[in-house]
Amino acid sequence: MFVCCFLFGNNAGAQHFVGATSGYSINTMSSSLNEELSSISSLKNFGLVYKYYGEKWVGLQAGFNYTEKGYHRDSTSERLYQILEIPFVTQFHCEFWKLRVLANAGLYGSYTLSAENTTFYPTEPNKEPTTDDYTFLSTDRRFDYGLRFGAGLAIMLQPIEIQFEFNYSVGLGYTHKPVNPPNKTVYNSLRQMIFSVGVLIAL
Repeated sequence: MFVCCFLFGNNAGAQHFVGATSGYSINTMSSSLNEELSSISSLKNFGLVYKYYGEKWVGLQAGFNYTEKGYHRDSTSERLYQILEIPFVTQFHCEFWKLRVLANAGLYGSYTLSAENTTFYPTEPNKEPTTDDYTFLSTDRRFDYGLRFGAGLAIMLQPIEIQFEFNYSVGLGYTHKPVNPPNKTVYNSLRQMIFSVGVLIAL
């Protein structure tokens, strides 16, 4: 599709946009421990976004997001972290007709506000799961950073733009200090796929 854009698309002039986004995320964790981890989803993903589209196919995107990341551990528990995140990406764009094709790559930084643990009871089928606030320990790391990349499609309805994006985030920090518990090196990092819809307005 990008090849078609470069051959047939017409690039618009420089533009600035601000708007809001909301999305559905699929989250998991990469761990150096030999444990069974699987994904967990969340609809609590909201954000404010600023976009600059340059005249030469390249632009910038920055935002301020509230999101949830986490994981499901075997059949006994799951954890969701409530996180504030600031993504900053280079966004390549190409326009044709009323559509704008997007591709982005960059970085993010984040801070974990809180977390919730849900405990399941697979051996007691009649017992309801219980959800409790997680108490952070001295070994927990609340700051994180990582890579973010994805693609999208926008519908241009000047001055409004409706955008559909898919992004994948790879955490490069760790949820805990590397040595935890004692004498055991543990590397845990969060991953997230998010499908989002944004409504932006040209400045």
